[in-house]
Amino acid sequence: MLKNLRFALLLLVIAGCSGGETVMGVAVYPGATKSDNAGLAAEMGGKGLEVATFKTKDAHAKVAEFYKSKFTKEKPMELSFGGDSVSVFRAEDANTKTVVVVQRKKADSETTIEIASGKQDEK
Repeated sequence: MLKNLRFALLLLVIAGCSGGETVMGVAVYPGATKSDNAGLAAEMGGKGLEVATFKTKDAHAKVAEFYKSKFTKEKPMELSFGGDSVSVFRAEDANTKTVVVVQRKKADSETTIEIASGKQDEK
């Protein structure tokens, strides 16, 4: 039984971003892969901040639509200029602020997704 459990865990690790992975409570865009500089964690004044970066070949608009369906409480900030596109989604609760930035530069062949989450002062 323990051997089967270890094998199942290994398969989940190998699978990476498939199967509805979440990072910091945020769904990772299906098929996105972790970037080489995939993560950062820091702590200042007892409050933590985490950042994870993912890449996908899908168009900015398709990725932005995915996150619009996830972040429904606030309208995203969206900008397009000179062929570059960026969308910023945010959510917060009593203890945590979360931001997702979806961006694609005209010269890039991939869309970048950055997920950041940090603790905030209690309200």
